[in-house]
Amino acid sequence: MSREYSKTGVSRHTLIWLFVAQGISIFPLFFHLPSWLPLVWLFSMGWRVQVYRGAWPYPGFLTRFVLGAVCVTGLFISFAGSLGIESMVAFLVVSFTLKLVELRAKKDVLLVVYIGFIAIAAHFLFYQSFAITVYSICACLLYLAVWNTLYRTQYLPIKMQLLSSARLLLQSMPIMLILFLVLPRLGQLWHVPLQKGAATTGFSDSMSPGDFSSLSRSKAVAFRVTFGAPHLTDEARRAEVAKIPPPSGRYWRALVFDDFDGRKWRYSKGLASHRLSSSHVPPSSWLFDVQKEPDMLEYQVLLEPHNQRWLFTLMAPRQVYSQQLKIGFADDYLTMARDSVMSRTQYHVISHRNYQAAQSGLSKEARRRNLLLPEHFNPKTIALANEWRKEVVFNTALNDRHIVNKALALYREKFTYTLQPPALGSHSVDQFLFGTQRGFCEHFSASFVVLMRAAGVPARVVVGYLGGELNPIDNYLVVRQSDAHAWAEVWLPDEGWRRVDPTSAVSPDRIELGLDEALTDDERALLDSAYSSSPMMARLQQHIEALNYNWQRWVLGYDTARQVNVLERLLGGLQAWRIALFFIGGCGAVIVVYLLWLSITARTRYSSVEQRLYLRFIARFKKRGFERAPGESPRDFAQRIGLEHPTWQAELSLITKLFYAVAYQDQVQQLPALRRHIRKFKW
Repeated sequence: MSREYSKTGVSRHTLIWLFVAQGISIFPLFFHLPSWLPLVWLFSMGWRVQVYRGAWPYPGFLTRFVLGAVCVTGLFISFAGSLGIESMVAFLVVSFTLKLVELRAKKDVLLVVYIGFIAIAAHFLFYQSFAITVYSICACLLYLAVWNTLYRTQYLPIKMQLLSSARLLLQSMPIMLILFLVLPRLGQLWHVPLQKGAATTGFSDSMSPGDFSSLSRSKAVAFRVTFGAPHLTDEARRAEVAKIPPPSGRYWRALVFDDFDGRKWRYSKGLASHRLSSSHVPPSSWLFDVQKEPDMLEYQVLLEPHNQRWLFTLMAPRQVYSQQLKIGFADDYLTMARDSVMSRTQYHVISHRNYQAAQSGLSKEARRRNLLLPEHFNPKTIALANEWRKEVVFNTALNDRHIVNKALALYREKFTYTLQPPALGSHSVDQFLFGTQRGFCEHFSASFVVLMRAAGVPARVVVGYLGGELNPIDNYLVVRQSDAHAWAEVWLPDEGWRRVDPTSAVSPDRIELGLDEALTDDERALLDSAYSSSPMMARLQQHIEALNYNWQRWVLGYDTARQVNVLERLLGGLQAWRIALFFIGGCGAVIVVYLLWLSITARTRYSSVEQRLYLRFIARFKKRGFERAPGESPRDFAQRIGLEHPTWQAELSLITKLFYAVAYQDQVQQLPALRRHIRKFKW
């Protein structure tokens, strides 16, 4: 293929690099934007190819106006007239791709390259993994290659072009690192809320039969937890890991359902009552007493976006704070964010291990709310609960505890844990308790709470996650959607609110060992696979997950608090003069090293690849005593050496001929042959 180079226009070589770079940079965005945008890019690229071939003219003003108007109208329809981050990114992509059809000169290519870097930054609105970071760096490399082609008058092979761009990128890394460390943290691009949210997995503010069994088929990550205070040493971290509760104690509390309409459970108080506290401490309305000596558990949660406001904590949190969220608290011992969690977020929690909640008593309103049942629903269940209440005549506390134990015994004897429970009708609890007796955690917890309320025991449904898998690479917990769980809380005199999990009576393996161990082989096949069945692949996946987690914590999670800690350890203080000295000294040192490197390598840096190849080849002759005379041409040198060593003559003559063809006749297609013959030259 011939290659054309123009001092004023855009060469074919530049166009090819530009098409590839643009496609790579906008490809990840297509998964979050209207499906017709790739067609706009293909159309623009096709038009520009036709312009280059001379088959089509450049579009005139009217054509450009019509194309722009059609695309803007399409965006307006696709986003239903709403203005947000996604629509702005879509508009950027449309403008970015349509610009291809009117590329006339180098300045137009430069503009597209600049916009391309912005498009790469937009990746982080939708993705924040380590893999997308590597992908984005590769896209930057391609744009640097495009930039490079604009100022070269000679073709470079793809490998050399990429190596040249990679050197430029690597040279910028030290300055980038210094800026990353010292610049004030003003908020990250990926914390901008999206219209659709980055994820919609997780449970909602209501629960009906089948919700959790469907959710639990997913192995998607809900959140990750690191135990211990931040910046602990490895030895201290191992000590904190030893304090992690066993799986049966990892109840990640999120939401309380206390309103039941006969079919569905809801959070009756809504989300408007959250009490925001700048001190990160729960309000005094949280009536809990710490038992024995205060025993605290400290941990950091890296939460995946779930489009809701609730946060996950081990009961009961003493402090909750975050650089990214405004934390709030609700009366039912719930921890909330002021706004929906629309991006990956980290928060820090200190929880009590031993406590009693509302031990002194319940308010009239709280008792009424947690005893309320809809009329004319589930008559068999209500009748059974009344029978249990009449069986005992002891004091109230023993009556309530007796009823709880009696219900757990019922579940233990007659019920089966399954991901595929039968459908239930209007009297769902009656049908479940006296008919199907097969269900999942939401069936057990919901029916248990109805039984308790019917027997006069205040009770409510609590939802969240149970368990978590320890990643042995970095000793942190991974809590997945399959760990979603529902349980019950009952209020007992002199004890307060107590957690009761009827699922533990039906399937202890679910509580102690996790969901997979509680299912049959047939039902286990319904779950997504988190890890490969191969031990080697499972280990590799754990390493990849640990890499992503640390990337999130230490790079994307490099907030003000972490920056202060790093600079204090690195500089010994946060005084302005220390930071300024580090910044100026660091940048100066990088520049000095770069200049020294340039001076050392200046003698061997030439403007073309063939010159570097040939001179390295000649240097090998010099080591063997054959030095090229000043002013001696490559052809004269080859003839002289050939006369002295006839065995070299043919190959040396061919190499010289290839060098002349590439260097002086612009036959760049001969460059691979020149490299190959030089490498295979027999001494």
